[in-house]
Amino acid sequence: MGMTSPDTGYGISDFHKAIVEPRRCKFYYPYDPGYTPRQHLELQREAKTQRLLLIGMLSAALIGALAAILAQPIGQLIGSLIAR
Repeated sequence: MGMTSPDTGYGISDFHKAIVEPRRCKFYYPYDPGYTPRQHLELQREAKTQRLLLIGMLSAALIGALAAILAQPIGQLIGSLIAR
């Protein structure tokens, strides 16, 4: 299969449409020239792991903040019940 002109609609332009053009899917991991399929898969796994770690850290921070916000009124309520 030889390289043809992008003007013909065959060859390079088909490759470009299939591999290089940006995808509409927000989870699409773009093609990066120079990587083997195995390396590309590893990059995808690392990106997914980093996303999951970030989501976990943000969730923990949110839960901690909510616990701190709720602890003050609950502490005051318990303190007023004990003082009686």
